[in-house]
Order: sequence, then C-alpha cells, then structure tokens
Amino acid sequence: IGFAAFYDGDIETSRKNVLTALLTATGMHDVGEQIKLLYAIGLGLDNEKKYSDALTFLDKAIPLSLNTPGAPYPFMIYIAKASALAHLGRIQEATKILADVRSGAREKKALVYEAATFTTSGEINEMKGHLAAATVDYRQAESLLKTGGYLRGLILSQLVLANIYRRQGNVQLAVNVMSQASVNMQAS
Repeated sequence: IGFAAFYDGDIETSRKNVLTALLTATGMHDVGEQIKLLYAIGLGLDNEKKYSDALTFLDKAIPLSLNTPGAPYPFMIYIAKASALAHLGRIQEATKILADVRSGAREKKALVYEAATFTTSGEINEMKGHLAAATVDYRQAESLLKTGGYLRGLILSQLVLANIYRRQGNVQLAVNVMSQASVNMQAS
C-alpha cells in the first residue's frame, strides 16, 4: 500500500506505510524484507532528489545484504548508492563503486548488473556534460543487454542513446536507433 501511494503521488501516506512495514520487518527479524524495504526507501528518496537521505537507507541495506546467508549480492543497492553519490557531487566515490560492482558482475557473469553499471556511468557522464563518454557507456550497456536478451533494458538504453544523438545534432543516427528500439518493442 505504501508503494502504491508513492506512485499515486501521496508521498506522506507512502512514507508512513513503508516505514511502518520496515519497523514491522525489523521487529520480526525478517532481514530479507528489511533489505528490500531499505532499498526501496532509498530509491524513493533518490527519486525525490533527497540524495543524502537516500544514502542513509542504502548504507543500511548493504551490510544487511552482505552479512545475511542466502541474500543475493547487493549489485543494485550499490548502483543506487553510486547514483546518489554522483548527484551529491561525489563523482570519484561513485565511479569507484561502479568499477567494483562491474568487476563483480563480470566475475559472476551477471550481464544485467554489468549493464546497469554502464547505464549509471552514462548518466554520470551526462551530468558532467560528457556526451561522447556517455554514448560509449550506453552503447556498452546496449551490447550487454542485447547479448543477455534483456529486451526491456535494451529498449530503454536505445531510447536514451537516441536522445543523446538527437541532442548532438545527429538526427539520422537518432532515427536509426529509434527504429531499432521500435523493432525490439514489437519483439517483446
């Protein structure tokens, strides 16, 4: 209910319900649910551009995930943390986290997480105004997503690429990439 309220724009109800769920999960020692909720709260705060607050929750989720037997490696939590750090101007820290996560994802052959690191690197390069570097990152993400057959991520990556090409004045390339995205949408 808390997440539905968030998507309906009722931030206050969302905040109250999700925090209540987190307290309940903590009281019941349901670590898996705590990890999910801490991550979700961090993402929500990041979406609200409350990056320091987002880090508080993401930083609590990471050790829980790392220290809980059976919990997956927190690839996406680290990537969300890198994004929040970048928005706070802490680019070096963000880049280091992404490099570490990328290395771990490659080692585990987790293409979708490796692609996510490139997507976040692309976003950081866009923030810095480095569109050429962002394009390289997004192309790398696109390649990994295509290899892994992750059509939804591939389509999103292609839409971002098309927008960059359009912003750079390369309309023909933007149209070509949009055409590829359209074909992928029909296939999905």
